[in-house]
Amino acid sequence: MENKTESTTPSLMSMQPRVLTSTFFVSTNSLKPNTPMNERVCFDYELEFYVDSNEGKMVINGERFEIHKNSIILRKPGEVVQGIAAYNCYLVCFDLYNYRKSIPKDYSFSTTKPIHPLITNGFMESIPHLIHLPDPELYHQLFQSLYHAFIESSPINELRMHTLLTTILLQIYDHSRAIACGKGSILHYKKIQDTIGYIHQNFKSQLTLNDLSRMVHLSPSYFHHIFKESVGMTMNEYIIKVRLDHAKAMLIKEQEVIADIAYDCGFEHPSYFYTLFKKRIGMTPRNYRKLYQRPLNEW
Repeated sequence: MENKTESTTPSLMSMQPRVLTSTFFVSTNSLKPNTPMNERVCFDYELEFYVDSNEGKMVINGERFEIHKNSIILRKPGEVVQGIAAYNCYLVCFDLYNYRKSIPKDYSFSTTKPIHPLITNGFMESIPHLIHLPDPELYHQLFQSLYHAFIESSPINELRMHTLLTTILLQIYDHSRAIACGKGSILHYKKIQDTIGYIHQNFKSQLTLNDLSRMVHLSPSYFHHIFKESVGMTMNEYIIKVRLDHAKAMLIKEQEVIADIAYDCGFEHPSYFYTLFKKRIGMTPRNYRKLYQRPLNEW
């Protein structure tokens, strides 16, 4: 049976971060550097906090991230991931709004299950895959405390895990927001976030600088300036990134003709999509699909 990654837009107040499992993973003692681990699918949201790394790497939907000590990787539902040794880390898998009504005691991140819907209310979307931390000692204490609360199961520790996970998510959200703002004005941060949320929900539509700047009541030239300063790329570059991210996910999980995927992701011409995909991703859409697509029974 085919699992698809759906999306939902719950309000921030309805989100209920809940720990599904927490573990401490060690590979530096058993695996040589650059040893690839098994490729797998993420069925829930996952956080890894790295306490040590010896040339460790993480591949997410074909994109490779260098792992450094005292950094965090966020993985999202539906992504195809592969760790490359060696590193040691705390791993937390979590539910964001009680999607999994009950948690089996033997919950495993590698066991096939329905994929948790993606959250599209701007909160999780604003957190990048790789986060470099300003205060690693604080995060070490948070992840360590969460791990111990998980293995020492009790009603009070359920509450403790909820509090610790919420604190971690808010900390990395604030840190990511501060980086995204850069030198940009905090006064316009909400307008940029509103625009980003609108792009994620309407990436299939034609999106223009004039229309989006008018939506947030800013002049096109000033909006272009603060968007690039805050996000680190122009609005058009960001729209392309969002469309390509969705195209990569569809190439992996869907059986649609590639030209139809191009149209579904907002590209007006398949030939432009092919050219852009190869330039940005480093391979053709067809080769990307061959490399990462799984049989339906593995989703």
